[in-house]
Amino acid sequence: MNHHSLQIFLFVFPGTHPGPHLHAQGVICIPSRLYFTTPPNSQDIQEITVINTGHTPLKLGISVGDWDYDFWGNERTFDAGTLKTSAAGWIRTHPASCLIVEPGNRRRLEILLKTPAASNSDNSVLVRTAMVFLTRLNPADPGMGAEDGYAGIRPGVKVHHSFYAGDDCDCKIMDFRKLLPGSPKKPAILELTLFMAGKFWDEGIIQIELRNMDSGKKTKLPNVRYYALPGDMRVVNLKIPPGTAKGRYLATALIGSERNHHLKMAEIEFAMP
Repeated sequence: MNHHSLQIFLFVFPGTHPGPHLHAQGVICIPSRLYFTTPPNSQDIQEITVINTGHTPLKLGISVGDWDYDFWGNERTFDAGTLKTSAAGWIRTHPASCLIVEPGNRRRLEILLKTPAASNSDNSVLVRTAMVFLTRLNPADPGMGAEDGYAGIRPGVKVHHSFYAGDDCDCKIMDFRKLLPGSPKKPAILELTLFMAGKFWDEGIIQIELRNMDSGKKTKLPNVRYYALPGDMRVVNLKIPPGTAKGRYLATALIGSERNHHLKMAEIEFAMP
């Protein structure tokens, strides 16, 4: 068994919230995520801007489904109404079923989310989600591969909903350990396990730094962005660069939430044989 010493710290820091967009072959959707905070028996409208970056008209079919994340943070999609957390039935779009965008132009797609009365909703569900899909219905530009044809474009815009506004998200560090010993041909791996204990969606950046306790040399691993929902368990594997010198190391993980601006830190000591 790999024994390690784990220490966890919590800080608070100022931060900013980015405006992400979704870029698929020939189309850009801005933003790629929508966040609604509306009480029961109310409605709100937000817009998606769809840009045709190709050279031929873009005909997109509009549909709504469900989605969630697996342990690794990969997106999983389902038919509308499959998940207990589904908000698919609360959503209407305008246009309702099809959007045509000329080359180099942009169109707006309205997303209306209407919540039921309090007596008709399950208040135990903290965050509801849905996915607005835009599926290409016409062939892609000449010269593109077959995989870029009729079904080659199907970007999905994630929709989040909460009945109450706030920043009650809490990314708890459950474990931080060295998973594999490593070899010249197979890198060692650090495994970071997180649990989303709050009431709202969260996103942020994970930064990892290694310090050789013998030489003092520091090495930064590539940053990892995370997105998560309440109750998610997230496992993040971080590869230690091949050729890392033997010796004793201190690994420091900084997990920065961009929703409540909390910064948590975990440290472990381990050896590279």
